[in-house]
Amino acid sequence: SFNARGANNNYIKTTPIPFPTVTGSGAHNVGGHYNNSNYTFTAPIAGRYFFHAHMGIIRINGSNYAGYPYFQINGSNAMYSYVQHPDSSASYATANLTAIFSLAANDTVRVTYGYSNDADYYNGANESGFSGYLLG
Repeated sequence: SFNARGANNNYIKTTPIPFPTVTGSGAHNVGGHYNNSNYTFTAPIAGRYFFHAHMGIIRINGSNYAGYPYFQINGSNAMYSYVQHPDSSASYATANLTAIFSLAANDTVRVTYGYSNDADYYNGANESGFSGYLLG
């Protein structure tokens, strides 16, 4: 299991989403299968895995702009969340992803970020996180 957090206390559009912090309150990386340099989990064995990603604050800066975090498996998009704002003023929202994936040994999972026009996210330790564990 692992539980990683963001650490860049700024609004950014970086992808993959950086979750470098695996120490501190609640953060862990049992077995070391989460790489906090490239923000990627590598399945040590085949099985079903539970994953959750939390984007605490996505800032949508204009009319019909959108932000959408994705789970990627082996570099291909597998699931996403979508946040859109209909008017011209800035708005703030949360986006969460929760999924169970059947993975082969050495499959990789990471969280990426897509956006239309001007939508960014806040990458603080309390606002963003990525976690997962083997179900069996």
